[in-house]
Amino acid sequence: MSQLVGRHIVRQQLVQRLSTGQFCSGEQLATELGLSRTAVWKHIASLRTCGLVIDAVRGKGYRMTSGIELLDRERINAAISAKSRDLLDDLLLFPTLKSTNDYLLQHTGSSLRQVVIAEQQTAGRGRQGRPWLAPFGSITLSLSWRFQRSAAAMSGLTLALAIAVIRAIEAGCASLGNDAGVSVKWPNDIVVADKKLAGILVEMHGEAHGPVDIVMGVGVNVNLPSDIQQRINQPATDIKTVFARVPSRNQLAADLISEMVETCQHFDEYGFSVFKESWSKRDQSCNKPVALRLGENLHKGISQGVDETGALLLLQGDTVRAFHSGELELGKIKHSHFQS
Repeated sequence: MSQLVGRHIVRQQLVQRLSTGQFCSGEQLATELGLSRTAVWKHIASLRTCGLVIDAVRGKGYRMTSGIELLDRERINAAISAKSRDLLDDLLLFPTLKSTNDYLLQHTGSSLRQVVIAEQQTAGRGRQGRPWLAPFGSITLSLSWRFQRSAAAMSGLTLALAIAVIRAIEAGCASLGNDAGVSVKWPNDIVVADKKLAGILVEMHGEAHGPVDIVMGVGVNVNLPSDIQQRINQPATDIKTVFARVPSRNQLAADLISEMVETCQHFDEYGFSVFKESWSKRDQSCNKPVALRLGENLHKGISQGVDETGALLLLQGDTVRAFHSGELELGKIKHSHFQS
């Protein structure tokens, strides 16, 4: 066992022990884990930098007031739908990875339909290379899939995956009994009240005429500590804030995998057109004034939703134009500025 993996196993054991909500002394933790009290203190300090709130009271010890359900491969695998589980080649769970997408991009050849989940992701990234902050307790996973379509025919996949993620979140949080109004911001941001709840990163390689190998990464904010939220460079929210409670992380991970696998299968056969209606029902910008930043240019207009390929439709004057890429901005455009 490498020293790095050993450290993360110890930290998982610490999290599990402190999640009971009861105080545990440093001496007791040291005895249970076979460590010195100094080593215990260093591990706890490291967990705090990951976003965990750990109380320390002199004479009582340490505790976490909000427990965390650690991810468990067997529980996740058992909760995946039978149909999706039969379509997967492998499911891997790591204590920590720099990036679940990067892992699959480096190991895609070993399995065409593989899921990788990390309890903690230390160097995640989103669209356009932006960092994705995923503190301990978030969900970060990636799925690799070989599509028989051409590269050009993959347009709209990210939009279809956004619908899959919303369905999974609503299924995983159904027991919490709250209609959160989760919607999509083109092309694939999952938002609640204009705050980002989850994100998707799709990376592709293969032949232009097919087949193409796709790695799809998903990050879901489950319970963001306030200091982490302050470091995020855009409005963000989490499941605990939206639904008032935190669901089973293992069930939520399983629902994400089930929905993503089913979406990949349907997309490979039918393309985006079969997802367009579901997308339109969740589209937060349709019939609203928006601006699309594309490179150094800003295209202003009224969103008309998306077409059969997932392209954004903008009404500019009397003309509707289709855009396949760009950064969408809402709520900042005056009607007199629609012309671009």
